[in-house]
Amino acid sequence: MLVAGAVMLPLRQTFARDSNEPVAPDPAGTVTAREAVTLREYEAEVARAAECLESAGVAAEVQPSAGMRPPQLGFAAGSMESATAAEAALARCRAEHLDGVAEAWRAQVAPTRDEAQAAFDFIGACLVRAGALAQAPTVITPELIYQWRSSEDAALREAVLACTLERQQTLGY
Repeated sequence: MLVAGAVMLPLRQTFARDSNEPVAPDPAGTVTAREAVTLREYEAEVARAAECLESAGVAAEVQPSAGMRPPQLGFAAGSMESATAAEAALARCRAEHLDGVAEAWRAQVAPTRDEAQAAFDFIGACLVRAGALAQAPTVITPELIYQWRSSEDAALREAVLACTLERQQTLGY
């Protein structure tokens, strides 16, 4: 079974408003990029997009479960042919229900340049602690982390994933 079509994963857990504060939806009933977005609103729009996918005959997958961290939306497809149709349905459902909210969410939670560099440095130091690297490079970039994550060295790939999870748990983004 193929899984594809992830929506997004925010980089940190900060919110512009309290999650209990109501928001006035637009006439279509969805929150738009004109306003701040709470975790609850973001999850509701992911659920609407998932329902849209399901109504198009696509097996929607929402990860992780509600209330944990902002979810990602994807789909499961049994073949490349059905995956192509599912990708088209995902694009339509995202445009209808999620893109505006996702844009507002990303703007709210985007880390500062210093925070992003601290996250990269954290991963480098973690890889050294894990024994995956003898020494962290002086400058760690997203491209370098991508190279590590794509490495043919399975131990390095696993260490990058573990260090990324540790970074998220420690720094919150």
